[in-house]
Amino acid sequence: MSARDDLYLFAMTGKVQENGNRQMAVQKLDAYRDELLAGTKLSAELAEDDYRRIVRAASQMEQNLRARISELEAAQTTAVAERDAQIIAWLVKKAGEEGSSNRERRARAEAIYCLADKMSRGAVRPPLSKGPDSIEFGIRVTSNGPDSEVLRYPGESRSAIEARLARHRTGNPDAHLVQRTVHYGAWTDAATT
Repeated sequence: MSARDDLYLFAMTGKVQENGNRQMAVQKLDAYRDELLAGTKLSAELAEDDYRRIVRAASQMEQNLRARISELEAAQTTAVAERDAQIIAWLVKKAGEEGSSNRERRARAEAIYCLADKMSRGAVRPPLSKGPDSIEFGIRVTSNGPDSEVLRYPGESRSAIEARLARHRTGNPDAHLVQRTVHYGAWTDAATT
């Protein structure tokens, strides 16, 4: 029987004597307090152990992720180098096919050789992929109907937009986060006005 149960039974008997029962009650309360402290100390130790295990696991996961990122970056570097080598070899082949029979063909061959040389030096680099360049986030403040309105904040991160969304929801509980893929083209000269 625990100290708490003893204390409960003692209180229920209703036998109250001046000194004896009061001293017994104090002893039972002290025993109950000690039991609670021991349980709290054990819980704190277990929580500390759990925390240490979580920190160790998180650290291990971070190391594993960093290692995997390094592997992927190395693989990407290798793939880019192989791709560039194939493109350079193809350009040299095409330049050789142009021949040197006339001035126009020699000029084309020279331009192709020049491009191959620039690629081999890293002065010209083809894009890594044709995928989307970025994702833009916004806040839809009205329904998806014909009067739908999306507030745009170009260049802001998702977390910044989510913070804005929290403020918008105070006045408009239907506001929600939306996103779209943004493709960027090459820079061109602006027309003069």
